[in-house]
Amino acid sequence: MLKMARLLAAAVVATSLAACSGVSSPSSQTVDTFTGSVDPIGQSSNNFSVGKTSELSLTLISLTPRPVLGFIGLAIGQPVVGGCSPYGAYVVSQAAIGQSYAFGQVAKGSYCLLVIDGNGILTAPATYSVRVVHS
Repeated sequence: MLKMARLLAAAVVATSLAACSGVSSPSSQTVDTFTGSVDPIGQSSNNFSVGKTSELSLTLISLTPRPVLGFIGLAIGQPVVGGCSPYGAYVVSQAAIGQSYAFGQVAKGSYCLLVIDGNGILTAPATYSVRVVHS
């Protein structure tokens, strides 16, 4: 009976460890930092690839010059001819500088980061830096 309990406990631990393989440790994550500029009422995109199914997060590192009022938008989408088509569930309509935004899992594949001045808050072209973390 004791052998059976140990065997069952070992099976439970092995199953639990196998179930955890979907989340990557921070040391195995890929960090892409994108820079560029966005015009007033414009948008800018940067393409990147995800090597395996993973969680994804975005952080607006900087925006210069900073708008006096309002926020720019960030989105993850699918690269298309001439730009980036955002996925509705991966949009931050009011991205604050320094704030990290976590999303659910994304599958292995090609993606794009979209930086948008959809609210027309910029009065001049602004340079940005955005960090994208994934596996």
